[in-house]
Amino acid sequence: MKAIINGKEIDTYSIDDEIICPHCGHVHKYDPEMFAYEDIEFDDVEFECGECGEVFLVSRRVSWSFNTYKNED
Repeated sequence: MKAIINGKEIDTYSIDDEIICPHCGHVHKYDPEMFAYEDIEFDDVEFECGECGEVFLVSRRVSWSFNTYKNED
């Protein structure tokens, strides 16, 4: 998703552990304490920017991967 911030187009989509404010472009590093465990259903969550104070919605996506190996008993 893109947002216009001060006349510049800013990409607010992040594949890293960053939450990018669509109002000012400030980058917040993800911390598991930011969201309650019961929010795991991945509804959009309101988030207040620590830089500009504006409130915006955060949509989370989780990707799982698995690694297998033989049990050498």
